[in-house]
Formats: sequence, structure tokens, C-alpha cells
Amino acid sequence: MPPLRRYPILLAVLHQALQHHTDVAVELYDQCLWACYTDARQELEEFRHAAARSANETLIFFQELGQVLLDPTIDDAAVRAVSFQRVPEAVLRAAVADTAGLIRPRQDAAIDFFGKRYSYLRQFVPAWLRTLILHTLGPDDTLLRAVDVIRTLDQASTPRMVPQEAPMTMVPEPWRPYIREWGGDISRRYYELCTLWQLRNALRAGNVWVAHSRRYADPATYLIPLTEWPQLRPEVIRQTGTPSEGLHRLQEREAQLVTCLAQIDRLLARKDSDVRIEDNRLVLTPLEGEGRPASAEALADELALRWIPGHTSQHIWCIPRMGTPCGRHSYPRSMLVSWPRPAISVWTKWPRVPISPMSAWPGVRRGTCGKTPSRRRLVLW
Repeated sequence: MPPLRRYPILLAVLHQALQHHTDVAVELYDQCLWACYTDARQELEEFRHAAARSANETLIFFQELGQVLLDPTIDDAAVRAVSFQRVPEAVLRAAVADTAGLIRPRQDAAIDFFGKRYSYLRQFVPAWLRTLILHTLGPDDTLLRAVDVIRTLDQASTPRMVPQEAPMTMVPEPWRPYIREWGGDISRRYYELCTLWQLRNALRAGNVWVAHSRRYADPATYLIPLTEWPQLRPEVIRQTGTPSEGLHRLQEREAQLVTCLAQIDRLLARKDSDVRIEDNRLVLTPLEGEGRPASAEALADELALRWIPGHTSQHIWCIPRMGTPCGRHSYPRSMLVSWPRPAISVWTKWPRVPISPMSAWPGVRRGTCGKTPSRRRLVLW
């Protein structure tokens, strides 16, 4: 191949490989963080189940002490002595010490359990951040400035603390109790994990895009270029049937939104509605499965009674409900005869299929199987 063709092809292959591997790197990062967070949530659930017994004992102590405090017949000076009579002092101290480990934040997002995966994520995050070139979509670059802080800390020869002037506006409320340590310093562990988590969300939302990527490219590249839009705008308006004035379009959408919200309010207000709000959460009643229509059942019975093989070289496969062919290990009463090409596939209840005349066919094979499904599919070729 002459160089005039070889080098352009080589460049095209390299460019394709760069985009592909960039997308793979970002997807692996996304999946890895989500897997860590899922494990953290699972660990939190296990912790809650284990702490249920201790919480019940603590509630019993609370009830005992509450009855003492609310009893008007007990003198104020004797409250302490009576309390220790009900609950011994050593038992009460141990219960108070145990509650320190049971108290969880109001907005519990398993962040402390997520923090246990920090050393695992550190195995690849520094190289990942050094390799990718990130850009922000809007003027707010707080998240990228936080990423630059982490990059700077990773490049230091010795471990360093997160500077006090590090960006903090991207830290959501559930993370704030963990970001600041007792001395007022910023926890590097949780600051870096929070930044990585917010970066994952921004990549998925398109607020941050990656250079040399196809899936996480600049969203503006999916739109009509600004220089070409004035010439294409009339044709787009004609094809979409939208108003030429943006204000009119917004008014139409606002009217549609008001109408839809009114319909939703009426639906939620019904007591027999399958859609409702419980504890500020949208709940949908599971749908009940429906059987086949009577017409389909009748058609299946008619087809099962009418089909007749025309030649011994034709074949019919009896396939279980799960879709696995019988093959050599056919089910009881299964049949194998030749048929030239697929014609129809029918689900039918096995007892309704007339099989007794089949036993005399040449080429019919019988066999046994450990389980006999209640429904089979006849695939006619």
C-alpha cells in the first residue's frame, strides 16, 4: 500500500482507538464508583440489622428512665437514685457508649461505609485524572477546580492536607458532616471521594465533558453549529411546526404543563389510584399479570387440531416454555419430524395437543426428562 493511503488509514485507526479507549476508561470509572457505593449501601443495611437488637435494649432503658422523670410522686432530689435502681449505673454507661456507634446522620447516605473504599479507588484514580482532559460546559468550574486540587495533592512528593481555600460549594449536604474534621481541617479522604462522586454525576449529566471522547463529548457538537443555524432555522421551523418566536413556544409548553399537572393531581387524589405518594415518595402498585385472551386460546386449540404432517421428511420441534429445544434429550411425548422451513410458532397447553396419532409416524423420537413443563411451544417448519 502506498504511503499516500497507508498513513491516513493509520491515523484514522489511531483516532478511533483513542476515542474508544477514552470512553472505556470513563465507563469503567463510572461502574467502579457505583459498585463501591452499592457495596457501601449493602454494608449499611447489614449494620442496621445488626444494630436492631441494641436499639431495642436502649429503648427499654429510655422507657424506664422516662417513667422515673415523669413520675410526680418521685422527689427531684431522689430522681438520680431511683433511676439507678431501675437501671444500674454500669448498665446505663455501657448503653450510652453503645449508642455512640448507633447514631447515624439524618441524611444517611452510607458515606462512612463508602469511605472504606478510598484505598481501593486510590489505586487508579491518580493516573485516571492525569490522563483525561476534562472541560466544563457552563461558567461554573467549581468541580474542575476541586479536581485540580486533587491533582496537585497527588503530584506532591509527601502527603499534604487539603488547603482551606479548596472549593466547597459542590459538596452536597449529606457529605458536609464528613468533610470537616474535629480540628477544622478538611478530610482529604472524604473531600476526594466527594469530588469523584460529583464528577461522576457531572459526566453522566453532560455538565463535564472529556476531550477525545465520543460518548462523553462536548454536547455542543451534537447541535447545529451557530454559524449554520440562521440559514437552517426557517426549514427547521417548517418541518417541526413550532412557532418562530421562542416566547410563544414557552407559553405553549407552560399551558401543557399546567394541564398535565392538573391530571396528575386528580389521579393522585383518587383513593383507588394505582399511583400515589407515600412518605414523599411516588409509589406505583405492581401490575397484575393477565392471561391470554380467549381468542388466542381458541386459535391455539384449532391450530393444534388442524396441523397434519405432509411427509415423513418433515419435522416438528416441541420446545419447552423457557425456549430450550428438546434436542436429543426430548421431554415426554415430544416429537421430532422434518419440516422444510419455519411457518408458525404456537404456545399451547400440552394435554390439548393430539399426540397419540403421532406415535406411528416414521422418524418420531421419544425420550424422558426430569421435569415435564406444563406448557410447551409448537414451532412448525
